[in-house]
Amino acid sequence: LVPGIGGSVLKGFVNHDPLVPLPHSFCTRKSTSTEIMWLEPKKLLPMIIDCLMFDLSFSWNGDHLIPRDDVKVTVDFPSLSSVEYIAPMTITHPWSSYFHSIIADLKSVGLKEGEQLFAAPYDWRHLPTADNWFGKTKKLIEDAYFKNNGTRVILVSHSMGCPWAFALLMSQSIEWRTKFIDTFVPIAPVWTGTSLSFYGLIVGYAFGLPLSTFTSSSFSRTIPSVYFLLPDPIFFGDDMTLIRTPNPNSTASDLPTLLRDKLNVSWAEKVVEEARAILDPLEYQTPDGLEVGWARSGGLSRLECIASCSEGARG
Repeated sequence: LVPGIGGSVLKGFVNHDPLVPLPHSFCTRKSTSTEIMWLEPKKLLPMIIDCLMFDLSFSWNGDHLIPRDDVKVTVDFPSLSSVEYIAPMTITHPWSSYFHSIIADLKSVGLKEGEQLFAAPYDWRHLPTADNWFGKTKKLIEDAYFKNNGTRVILVSHSMGCPWAFALLMSQSIEWRTKFIDTFVPIAPVWTGTSLSFYGLIVGYAFGLPLSTFTSSSFSRTIPSVYFLLPDPIFFGDDMTLIRTPNPNSTASDLPTLLRDKLNVSWAEKVVEEARAILDPLEYQTPDGLEVGWARSGGLSRLECIASCSEGARG
């Protein structure tokens, strides 16, 4: 199971220098132990959530967006608990269920965690090339194959996890895919980008959390994976308006420049270039040695463009 953006539980240990200015005086300066950061309900309380966004945000070093070196973030790979619930505390289960239903159904027919059922969570703030996720997931697939007497693996992914998993598959040989993969199942994939990504960067997308638009947009602008999800100009084209203002309108090709010039996101163009270099969107076709099963929704409304009443306005 490969989750999407925001779909892996993140744990962390905070060790801020005494001279580092924090958003509020009550923000944790040094943890006593590793604890859940994403998503711990008490960290979502008003103002306290500012501390969480500060700890999880990246900074620009002139070449790359990098995580804070005084916050150590980890992911329990390959634990199902990292993807079953977004907030893995019993009291929050009713609203934080993620892969729970799928996991429960698979367990009901006899599959067991660590034997036939595995997860490949990741720190979703990064690009897929970070933290050796490709290498760890490749080994997990191979281990599952050999553990089950040569039974090929069904790789199920969701949202941003779909292009991540696809990039992994494309990096392997036809022989490897034929030997180890039975079926690749992308659920609601974002192959060529999503309008919610530029909405999050420009206006602010809060994942349904009690975040102000300013806080959520400021946080999103420091997260490399959000740029990975920007609409790709090859498919969205230069005739599809994504941001409508009195003058000028913006298309997918204009987004990096708009972020730089209008919102002072100086790193936008470089991060977008780095993200798009990971996987050529023209490769999105079923590769040799791979069977694909699709799962997607239909008939639902979606964001197509942002319209503002005056230049620079949010709306």
